[in-house]
Amino acid sequence: TSNNKTSQTTFKAQITNDAKLSQPFPALRLTLQQDGKTVASQIIQPRQYLPNELKTLARLASKNRYPVQFTINTKRSDIKDFKLEAQYH
Repeated sequence: TSNNKTSQTTFKAQITNDAKLSQPFPALRLTLQQDGKTVASQIIQPRQYLPNELKTLARLASKNRYPVQFTINTKRSDIKDFKLEAQYH
């Protein structure tokens, strides 16, 4: 979604843990691309993408889905393509 007044774009997704055990919430790497080339990259931490009621959780429970939402300071019309990848340390 976009907010043309502030030139921001909000990303909404879900993250799922399909493993049999709980796992730490990953950081997410957002990569903006144009013509197959990276034009910007940013790491989004769990405290930035989890809703307030889930920010106290440290781990993804097994077989559960969690909402992801964050906003960046880039107009939607400036985003040609993107990748969102989990980053485990």
